[in-house]
Amino acid sequence: TKDIVQGSGFELVYADTDSVFLKKNGASLDDFENVNKILAKEAGLPISLEHHYKFLVLLPLEADVKMEVLKHYFGITQSNELIARGIEIRRHDAPNFIKEFQTELLYTLFDCKDSAEVIFEGNWKACFFCEYFVHIFKIV
Repeated sequence: TKDIVQGSGFELVYADTDSVFLKKNGASLDDFENVNKILAKEAGLPISLEHHYKFLVLLPLEADVKMEVLKHYFGITQSNELIARGIEIRRHDAPNFIKEFQTELLYTLFDCKDSAEVIFEGNWKACFFCEYFVHIFKIV
């Protein structure tokens, strides 16, 4: 998989038993679909392209920040759909207001055109949103 991906000019960002995340600056959806077809043909298995992310954050393992935790990520797709795995908005035991807060926070963070804007403006907007939340709920 890694050789095929790299041979197509993509970077393998993350992989586990049933997921592969690829990155290539300037790549279109067609580019991702083409490499998907190559991977499916080589593997001899049906492989689907489920999401085309605009932004994706892979959460690190707390014990080792160089390692990503399996199935702990969140991102926003090109069609503005929030996808999350392994965080509070996906937990059944998390209160609804926490899920709603986290959802709005992530949409606020990712309401940007590129990663540089997420770092500089999205980050600031997300911090402002948190301060507003604390003020509204009078959290100390």
